[in-house]
Amino acid sequence: MDLHDVYRHALRDGWGSFRFTPAVQALRAFRVALDLYDAEGGQKARLARYSRTRDVAYEGLQALGFRPYVERANQGPIIVVVHQPEDPNWDFPKFLRGMKARGVIISNHFTTKAPTMRIGCIGAIDAEDMRFALAQMEATLREMGVGSRAA
Repeated sequence: MDLHDVYRHALRDGWGSFRFTPAVQALRAFRVALDLYDAEGGQKARLARYSRTRDVAYEGLQALGFRPYVERANQGPIIVVVHQPEDPNWDFPKFLRGMKARGVIISNHFTTKAPTMRIGCIGAIDAEDMRFALAQMEATLREMGVGSRAA
């Protein structure tokens, strides 16, 4: 959805309408998202929440023995990437299934040369949600018998 094009066509240069039948549900969802964004306090507040969630993830993953892929000084607030453990009991698909069974979904792929895991820190989650996810990671690792988590 090219919002600038929609604005240009419908409001600025066009006849006051969309050039095609809009997806009403998507437009309503976008309006709700903007209302939530404003209610949260806008960009600064949203960035602060993402940063808090990132901090909890980064520190919590290290406490579980994961080695961050990006140094703390360079870590952005969007996603935290850690190396997968070099433990003989480690099985990424099994870890993903264990997490899903506990109500936590994480990315099932990585884009690095080394095997990594990607943990998202944005969206409708906060630091408490991340603490929950970390607790589920700990339980899943324990269930798998992954003891030496240092990558």
